[in-house]
Amino acid sequence: MKNIKLIYLFNIFSTPTFWFATLIPYLTKYKSFTEVQALSAVGTFSLMVLLFEVPTGVIADKVSRKLSLYLGGLSNMIAMIFFINGK
Repeated sequence: MKNIKLIYLFNIFSTPTFWFATLIPYLTKYKSFTEVQALSAVGTFSLMVLLFEVPTGVIADKVSRKLSLYLGGLSNMIAMIFFINGK
């Protein structure tokens, strides 16, 4: 039962809708991005998420779902570090 609660928390905090609402204003106000640059960065991130969905699913099916979630969360964290420290 604990794992079910943890997976719900993981899904809530790792989905882009949770932090996309604050990302564009953050990039434009504090990182001096233009709106076009900010939206391009978010669009590139969304494209990368789409491209990595299939390999992550294969890892989940063939190796381990836990490893798949770990790798997905780690790559998401690395992407956020790049967003925050960018420019």
